[in-house]
Amino acid sequence: MNSINDYIHFALDIEDNNIVFTGYKTELRHSRRVKVYYGTLKATAKRCSSCGFSTLVHNGSARVSMPYLTVDASRPVYLDLRKERLRCQQCHATMMATTPLVDRHCHISNVVKQKVRIKLTRQLAMTEIAADTGVSPSTVARELATVTDFPQVKQAGLPVNLAFDEFRGVGHQLHFICLDNDTHRIYQILGQRDQRSLLNYFNGFSAAERARVQTITLDLNYHYQTIIKRLFPHAMIVLDRFHLCQMVNRAFNQLRAQITKDFDPHSQAYKYLKFGWKQYLIASDQLSTHNYYDVHLQQWMSPVEHVNNGLQLNEQLSNTYDVMQEINHALRQRDHQRLAACLNQTHHVGPQMQGVLRSLKHNYQYVINGACSPYSNGALEGTIRKIKQLQRVAYGFRNYDQLIRRIMLLENAKVPKNVA
Repeated sequence: MNSINDYIHFALDIEDNNIVFTGYKTELRHSRRVKVYYGTLKATAKRCSSCGFSTLVHNGSARVSMPYLTVDASRPVYLDLRKERLRCQQCHATMMATTPLVDRHCHISNVVKQKVRIKLTRQLAMTEIAADTGVSPSTVARELATVTDFPQVKQAGLPVNLAFDEFRGVGHQLHFICLDNDTHRIYQILGQRDQRSLLNYFNGFSAAERARVQTITLDLNYHYQTIIKRLFPHAMIVLDRFHLCQMVNRAFNQLRAQITKDFDPHSQAYKYLKFGWKQYLIASDQLSTHNYYDVHLQQWMSPVEHVNNGLQLNEQLSNTYDVMQEINHALRQRDHQRLAACLNQTHHVGPQMQGVLRSLKHNYQYVINGACSPYSNGALEGTIRKIKQLQRVAYGFRNYDQLIRRIMLLENAKVPKNVA
């Protein structure tokens, strides 16, 4: 390595020997200090691509400037090359020198495009990707539109175990999302979640294919239940355990907040119910017996004592607490018999919990299926959380196709789950 050309080739990791660098310097471009490497791209063609004759002569050159990879985004790097032009004396066609560093009729190097693609698989805003790679947000959007190396969302056959849900996306609309519950991979995303859109999509599969579906997990959405009964005759509807626990916890919390307002804010009873409310939601068999100093009550006590003292203030609250703990324990232990016994009993609970119990009894078989089945919407809820985080980082999406492409790029970046 004894020349500027060899040094620049080594520093920029360029293997094209047709590029001969002659120098470099720092310039001011677009109000930014940039590093520019100057060179010549030699034309090596021997025959005309149009007529095939070897009557090529040099016909000047064209100067191009392309952005290149840089370690520091605040100091962009450009390759300023003079591309040699050849002219055929036989057919008068012209040819321009080419290099693997950049596509034809493009001034952005392929390594920069590859870096843009890599960053598109992360939860980053497109403006942030553009600033980090030295290109414009429009270039990032165009590169996103060319990404086609991920599997199509619609596949040949339906998975045996599915999970249904929706998320809020472009224009604050709810989009339908479907997950393969065995591999935890996104199977389909639809722009609409109305009945007509879902029926049109799933009717595209044969009746035999739809009959293969065994389980479908979802939340308490009667809209989906109607569609499942119509399209999937052999599928078992499984209500997600997380949503069931969330319903009973919310009902207890609403009653606790309502009863708290009946006490004087300066009283001990008010403080028992107002502060440390998370302790009521912990499983009763997991409450700690170790004392701690409660700054609100100004005394030492254990979480068990705190919860017991709060429940003694109201019998209805205590009964609601017992029902909440019973349902949560049965769902955690997958004890469908205990869950069924709890639902079939008469409880003197608050109006909020009474409404929850009516809903669970109305969907009795689906609730029992949720306690028995090993499937849940946990993987789907995690996927939706990532989608929400992507939209929050990107300050929302106005283009539905761009949103779906970003979601699928994130999905393909996940480590696949091993299915036995």
